Amino acid sequence: MHYLGIDLGGTNIAVGIVDEENKIIARANSKTQTENAEQVADAMAETARQALQSAGLTLADVPWIGVGSPGTINKSTGIIEFANNLPFKNTPMQEMLSQRLDGKQVLMENDANAAAFGEYMAGALKGSDNAIAITLGTGVGGGIIINHKIYSGSNFAGAELGHTVIVVDGRPCSCGRQGCWEAYASATGLIKTTKEHMADAPKDSPLWTIAEGNMDNVNGRTAFDAMRQGDPVGKEIVDEYIKYFSVGLIDMINIFQPDILCVGGGISNEGETLLAPVREYVDKEQYAMNSTKKTTICRAKLDDSLLSLFILAVFCNILIYLAVESYKNNPHPLGKYLGLFLGVAVFVAVGFEHCVANMFYFTVAGMWSGQAFVAILVMTLGNSVGGVLFPLCRRLRDKAGK
Repeated sequence: MHYLGIDLGGTNIAVGIVDEENKIIARANSKTQTENAEQVADAMAETARQALQSAGLTLADVPWIGVGSPGTINKSTGIIEFANNLPFKNTPMQEMLSQRLDGKQVLMENDANAAAFGEYMAGALKGSDNAIAITLGTGVGGGIIINHKIYSGSNFAGAELGHTVIVVDGRPCSCGRQGCWEAYASATGLIKTTKEHMADAPKDSPLWTIAEGNMDNVNGRTAFDAMRQGDPVGKEIVDEYIKYFSVGLIDMINIFQPDILCVGGGISNEGETLLAPVREYVDKEQYAMNSTKKTTICRAKLDDSLLSLFILAVFCNILIYLAVESYKNNPHPLGKYLGLFLGVAVFVAVGFEHCVANMFYFTVAGMWSGQAFVAILVMTLGNSVGGVLFPLCRRLRDKAGK
């Protein structure tokens, strides 16, 4: 069995295909077409087919398609209600993509939530009770873990952290507000800041040299590269960017006080050049500056090649909840014994790091043979791995006991 995940970004589309051992066997990338939703759906479908062809597979070889997309996604309908950096407004993307992929089932989740879940399961947020993942790309994405669960609000629009205002009457944001954190701390915001400073910089400065004399060549690395070459204007841009990024980050820490906050996305590749001064700002200005327990700030561990894999894990989680509801209404005695037997077998046969992969496999297989079987199996696996899925297992036991 193989699985296909799509990471839809404001600039790029990344597709990954994994096998039963969670090994990425093929990938494909393309630019995001942003003129209309039809173009976006076409590009995703075409990129997915390219990845399948690279792997020597067809759509018949994958059970369904998982998509991580920016915006507010109603997971019960598959409609993207709004995405400020893409042409989505009450867009039935789940249905549109399914039509382009021969009717294959499509499951969707917010991309930042998917990234946060991946970091929580096997990355920088692993082992935390409460955590935040920030992604710095075309926009500023946020994923929040509270008591081991993704928080998405009452209407799937929660955790839009990039759209908190840090400058009153500041830069216009594509969401319609002014002064949003995203307008300053995203790669898009950094590029805008760089261009503003370049307009007054000498034409022979490293900034202009790196950009080859053309502002259209400016990207999120330009100012950092110029700073490393000793350009004072480049350093001024970087300092300004770090200040704005830190202001928003401190707000998030003051509100949520997470155990860990990780930073991902292209700009995070600057590593300690970015994070060391950010920590200094946070230490100086956070509300809990005198607390014995403070938020750890680190770089996200999962690179782009693994993001699609953990998008798939998110959709496994969706299927688990569907199985729980099915179990409540239609318990199957045989499924209980089979689930117990296979759960113990998996625990003996594989280590901790492979439990997510096996949970994923048996969830999909169980959906074919009976959802009650899946619910019991997931409960058993959760208990076997020593409480990694404890909240879910407790919920399963409560439901089973009614």
